[in-house]
Amino acid sequence: MGFAGLTALGIPLEPEPWRLWCVAMVADVPNKNGRIYPTSLLEKEVERLAPSIANRSFVGTIGYPSDVVALKDVSHVITHLSLNRCPTTGNNLLWARAEPLDTFAGRRLISMLGNDITLRPMGIGELTASDNVIGDGYRMTSICVIPTMIAA
Repeated sequence: MGFAGLTALGIPLEPEPWRLWCVAMVADVPNKNGRIYPTSLLEKEVERLAPSIANRSFVGTIGYPSDVVALKDVSHVITHLSLNRCPTTGNNLLWARAEPLDTFAGRRLISMLGNDITLRPMGIGELTASDNVIGDGYRMTSICVIPTMIAA
C-alpha cells in the first residue's frame, strides 16, 4: 500500500524529498576570504543557469572538488537559484535550494542535514587585484555543500 491519499491530522503523508534551502552568498559584501561578488554578476549567473536548473542538470558535491565535478561525487541537484533583496538589511541574497540525489554521496548528504552545513557557489573567473571584486568573466560551475564554519 502506498501513501497516496493518506493523511494525518489533515496533512498529506506523501513523502517529500529532503531539501537544503539557504542563502548561498551575499552580493556586494566581502565574504570571509575578502572577495566581493557584484549584484550584476550574480544576476547574470542566475539567468545563465536557469535552463540547467530547470532541466535538473546543475549539480553539486559535498565539499569543493579539486578540479571538475566528477559524477561519482555528485550528491545533490540545485532546484532553485534566485537573487532577492533582504527587507531588513537591503543586501541582495543569492538563495539556493539543493535536493539530495539517490547516490552514495546523496545519501551521505541526507545524513548530514541535521548538522551545521550550508551551500556555497564554486566557479572560475578573474579577481581584480586592487579591490577583490570578482570580474565579469566569472562562471558559476557548481554549488557545493560545506560545513558552515569554513564557508567563505
